[in-house]
Amino acid sequence: MKKEYFNNRNQSIDSNDKDKTQRKIFAEREIKTLSILQDIVNENFYTNSNSILDLGCGDQYLNLQIAKDKKGYLGLDIDDLNFENDTFPLDDNSFDLILSYSVIEHIHDPSIFLNESMRVLKTGGYFIIETPNWNYSFRDFYNDFTHVKPYTPNSLIDIMSGFGFTSLGAFPNMRCKDHFFYKNKYRFQIANNLPFRNDTKFPVPSFLKGRARGMYAIFKK
Repeated sequence: MKKEYFNNRNQSIDSNDKDKTQRKIFAEREIKTLSILQDIVNENFYTNSNSILDLGCGDQYLNLQIAKDKKGYLGLDIDDLNFENDTFPLDDNSFDLILSYSVIEHIHDPSIFLNESMRVLKTGGYFIIETPNWNYSFRDFYNDFTHVKPYTPNSLIDIMSGFGFTSLGAFPNMRCKDHFFYKNKYRFQIANNLPFRNDTKFPVPSFLKGRARGMYAIFKK
């Protein structure tokens, strides 16, 4: 049922020109976010990566931007393997960077998923996870029937540490917000109440431009 749900969603995007345009915009915003996060943690995990694995790639919209940056890209989605039960059909130490957006909250037991991610990631490589932040998404987290396991920043860092990853921090999913709002010690509270900055792609008043119900967490092998 879950596989059918995501396949139908991706097919809908592929057949809709407006959705395709929005996906290009989203890709630009995601890569811009990675650039901001690089500056915050002082690690060039995107700039210096030549091989990128996108776990839960959907329609591979991120590659619209990654290809422009001339980086190697491989996207795997629910059609390719079951993230909860399957090993990855990939060699050890194959990738400089793994991106996994909106995946881990759909997995009951992430043991295989995280062990396999550790295996295929190069030593010194990075793993970026984006997922809802339970601290702010608890009211509607289960409105998506495919969501099964929520995380807070602390619980995500704890589980990743248990699989051998070193945490570089968890940050609000603010996309185009300014660096300042990531660095402030009350960043989650601020991010939850302030609109996106530098976001001119959509004709929406700034006070309506989103709240940070999600988070990015950065890990290193």
